[in-house]
Amino acid sequence: MSDVIIFDELLKDSPLAVIELFELHLDLAIHGSDTIYRFFNGVVVQTQTGEIIYQGKTYMAMPVEADGFEYKVGQSGFPRPTLRVGNLFSVVSALLVNVNETTYGNDLTGAKVIRRRTLTRFLDDVNFDNDTNPYVPTGGTLTHEELPQEIYFVNRKVLETRDVVEFELAASLDLENIRGPKRQCLQNICQWQYKGGADGTLEGCPWRPDGVINDMRFYDENDNLLNGSAATSFAYSSGDEILSSGSSLTAGQYLVSSNGWYRAQFGTKGDFFVYGKNNDPNNITDVSWRSATSGRAEGGFIKVGTNGDLFIQNASGGLVWQTATEYEGQLSTARFNGYLPDSGTPGRHATFYHEIFGNADNYSAGNQTRDKTFTLADGRTVTLRFTASSNLLPAGSAARVLGVNRRWENPTDTFTAPVTVVSSTGNFRQNDIFEVSIVTSSSNPWRNQVLVAGGVYYQVGASYTVTASTGYGAKLVLQDSGNLQIQATDGTVMWQSNSGRGGEPMVVTDGSPLDDVCGKRVSSCKIRFGEYADLPFGSFPGVGTNLS
Repeated sequence: MSDVIIFDELLKDSPLAVIELFELHLDLAIHGSDTIYRFFNGVVVQTQTGEIIYQGKTYMAMPVEADGFEYKVGQSGFPRPTLRVGNLFSVVSALLVNVNETTYGNDLTGAKVIRRRTLTRFLDDVNFDNDTNPYVPTGGTLTHEELPQEIYFVNRKVLETRDVVEFELAASLDLENIRGPKRQCLQNICQWQYKGGADGTLEGCPWRPDGVINDMRFYDENDNLLNGSAATSFAYSSGDEILSSGSSLTAGQYLVSSNGWYRAQFGTKGDFFVYGKNNDPNNITDVSWRSATSGRAEGGFIKVGTNGDLFIQNASGGLVWQTATEYEGQLSTARFNGYLPDSGTPGRHATFYHEIFGNADNYSAGNQTRDKTFTLADGRTVTLRFTASSNLLPAGSAARVLGVNRRWENPTDTFTAPVTVVSSTGNFRQNDIFEVSIVTSSSNPWRNQVLVAGGVYYQVGASYTVTASTGYGAKLVLQDSGNLQIQATDGTVMWQSNSGRGGEPMVVTDGSPLDDVCGKRVSSCKIRFGEYADLPFGSFPGVGTNLS
């Protein structure tokens, strides 16, 4: 269906039939995850299930507001839309925390945002009664039509509060700190080919090896290194890849990956770095990761503390670098902080306990215990044990207008929700705060707050502070890929350097590439001139099917 027909459909239908969907795509390299979040404005469009199914994908209802997508008369640049997302129970803030653990201060910058607009009649059958789309003619076939998708990227976080998180979006060519090449990218043409010439006498690409600055590495069309062979592996003994809890390395000492391909070494200048077996240990030139501590910790050491932290100290005992993973472990005890939402209005306690224990009117006095498992916003789980007693309301209690006679109360502190931790998954840090929540059932009499202005508690929860964790402690592991990981006692990864590389480290043997070819790969030029170098002839090779 053409765009014109789509717009005709928009004119014929009620405006409420226009469905606006959003997708948030994370980037594994900068966000530590490639998860795709799909959602729609659950305030403007409300469904019974709280979700919309489109093309077999589930879009969840969220309080979201987006504007600024339209081009304006006289506008010289691309639109910079604004996306605002409700931060109920700090769900978005928790996502930002996870992302920032991979790239400090990222705040979802670079995440792809796709805006999709379609009509009710094009939604999947499962969204309608009897799993049948009423807009599809009898005997017809459902088609998924939509307006052209609009693709933007998160340019920056504008605002983050308890209630809302706001992002500025930008087109891919309008992102901050993004620059185009100094010269035009030509499909399947390397600029050396037309500027330098085959004999290299016309100020062309100066990559040819001189034995000092430029080497002889070049690649075929499948990114295979030519004139290369596997380097000799480092000597390895069992356990050489592990720095255990309480252990340390001093200058010149190192870990070795179990395949003998990589070393992680503490240098004489106080830095910690990873390098492959293709290096001469006495002349290391190719480092895949390094701590920014060179010259700051000479005579010091790197150590895995018994509290689970990896840190570097200088000769004077000063701390110059750490992973901040101390006291992370399994949840042991937690202290009740208060109920959510933190509006201070009455009924949250009774609403929360009703969902956990059931209707208090069905129980007589006496303590009851219930275990409830919650999944936190970041995927960790906690199983908490609650204790309460069904107590008779006073005859004159205003709460009796709700049609109830009894209320659950905590035996030791009436309107609090203290808990015993039964179990948990994932790591928790002492003094961290976590929040649990429950979607209330329609049969819950306490959620209908006729006693106060403010409507209905559709969701209630509680906030807790971690007062103790157990099982913390960790080890540092140099993986076979050259990646460093801090692993907790249960195997959970608490930190990693993201320094892993694919393939076995190679060394280059003697060889003479043809005069009329260059490396043909962007990876070749990056090796010769650096990851972000300004090349003498203007830019990296052109984009295309053969030279991409």
